[in-house]
Amino acid sequence: MGRLFQSFSQGDSSITREFGGTGLGLVISKKLAELMGGEVGVDRELGKGSTFWFTARLGRGVGQQRRLALSADLQGKRVLVVDDNANARLVLGDLLDSMSFKVEPGRFGQGGHRRCGSCRGRGHAYEIVFLDWHMRA
Repeated sequence: MGRLFQSFSQGDSSITREFGGTGLGLVISKKLAELMGGEVGVDRELGKGSTFWFTARLGRGVGQQRRLALSADLQGKRVLVVDDNANARLVLGDLLDSMSFKVEPGRFGQGGHRRCGSCRGRGHAYEIVFLDWHMRA
């Protein structure tokens, strides 16, 4: 195990030797962890296997968060997001909202379909609809 994180060393002569081994990938992992102020290691238990781990020191990000830019012809478009999964609706809705769409959530396919029809009839049609293709009934 002491040689496991050295360039091109083989942990053993079994099947790992025949199909590549552990050399380069673990060396790269060790170098990356060290560059981030951490280390790598392995814990093993006979008959149960090995657990590889790493530590790293990560700082807080600096700078502005990158805004997702849209072409001018898409900005401000009315969007309907229909999904029976509340989390999926929320995540997609928030993403689209941050991209300057006017987002309205819908819960079920039939409700979304009715909403599209009633808005179109009033002259407020949705220009884009995101519809979950696999909703529960």
